[in-house]
Amino acid sequence: MIEKIMHQIVTVGNALIDAFMTIEKNSRYARVDTANHELCFKYGQKIHVEQTNFLLGGNACNVGVGLSRLGLSTGFVAEIGDDDFSGKIMNLLDKESLDTSLVLQAKNAAASFAVGINLGGDRTLFIEHVHRDHNFDLTLIHTKWVYLTSLGEEWTHVYAQIIKQAKDGQFKLAFSPGTHQLDNPHEEVKDALFQADILFVNKEEAQLLIKYYMNEHSEDIPTLLKTLHEKGIPTVSITDGGKGSYAIDEKGEMYHLKTVETEIVERTGAGDGYAAGFMAAFLDEKEIPEAMRFGAMNAAAVIGKMGAETGLLTRETMNEQLMQHEAFQPEKLTNLSS
Repeated sequence: MIEKIMHQIVTVGNALIDAFMTIEKNSRYARVDTANHELCFKYGQKIHVEQTNFLLGGNACNVGVGLSRLGLSTGFVAEIGDDDFSGKIMNLLDKESLDTSLVLQAKNAAASFAVGINLGGDRTLFIEHVHRDHNFDLTLIHTKWVYLTSLGEEWTHVYAQIIKQAKDGQFKLAFSPGTHQLDNPHEEVKDALFQADILFVNKEEAQLLIKYYMNEHSEDIPTLLKTLHEKGIPTVSITDGGKGSYAIDEKGEMYHLKTVETEIVERTGAGDGYAAGFMAAFLDEKEIPEAMRFGAMNAAAVIGKMGAETGLLTRETMNEQLMQHEAFQPEKLTNLSS
């Protein structure tokens, strides 16, 4: 029997291999059509790849690694296969000091993959989710917080059990829905949304949530924050790409923080890095403006490296970055038109 281990936080979601191919910027055979948001290749050509990397991926994995590097005792719940790439996933998780005792390894099954094509500072992802049953024994989770995020096929029963345990007071819930959870309205997502103590979404995801579950619409992020907060979510974080991040705290105070100026190598995992930094500060009982600074520093470090986890900061490097950017502070939003 697996012994219960008390963690500060446990992340629940996917783990996979991110394979990134970086295409030469001036390739004759590849280009980005910005007007039509299209990535174009010459059919039938051999296209030179500048660099290929095989890295850890998956939202729960990215956030878990980020939290562990920032010094939090972190558990991880996911299902993977038993092939060589799955072994690589387990080895990397162990190296990052995540507790993997609740990771399931399906027999005769492959690891899931995301193949990313990086061109011109942005990436296009092709994602394969191997079918998983996700028959976790969630009663073994022993933690103060659960970070619940994207799961592939067969996810609703996992969400239902996590929500039940949160309602029973076994832990607090941080929630960040994934693609499968946002493709259509789902009762389990609605329940997770209104059970969440903290919600992490980007602008488009926030708009989908209020459309599906509140029958409302807004293009204005402060309005999105207030709408979600007034429906009972104490703390809400919304990111908006290069425009920065926004948050509302338990008292209803709203803040905006610009992005950190940095060289962009590849954007995968910026949102996960932000969430990991924010959560680490929040669990350290820091105020929301400081949690936003943690998030922004982590996100900037992520996009300055290849992959979702390479650039994630340690506690030491986080403190160094915060000191170097002492003037980098959120502004308080005083009204909805801010």
